Amino acid sequence: MILITIQLQENITTAPQYQLTGPAKLSPDSVYIYGPTDLLGTIDAILTDSIIYHDVRDSISQVVKLIVPEGLRCARKQTEVNYYDEKD
Repeated sequence: MILITIQLQENITTAPQYQLTGPAKLSPDSVYIYGPTDLLGTIDAILTDSIIYHDVRDSISQVVKLIVPEGLRCARKQTEVNYYDEKD
């Protein structure tokens, strides 16, 4: 068992005159994974399903599925992603 970081796969663009106030916040941002030691040693991060938003004008909150490599188990199946947006 190891604690590993969740890596968000994202493509986010804001509408003109808007900007994200910082990177996405993940909750949780890491998870425990279980499996054979030889497989655990090959994993650097757990990826999420891709999320795509264009012309964002408001904050976003979404639950995103985790992609767990074959042969491993994960303590969670999803994470919550939050983006905060503001007008310039």
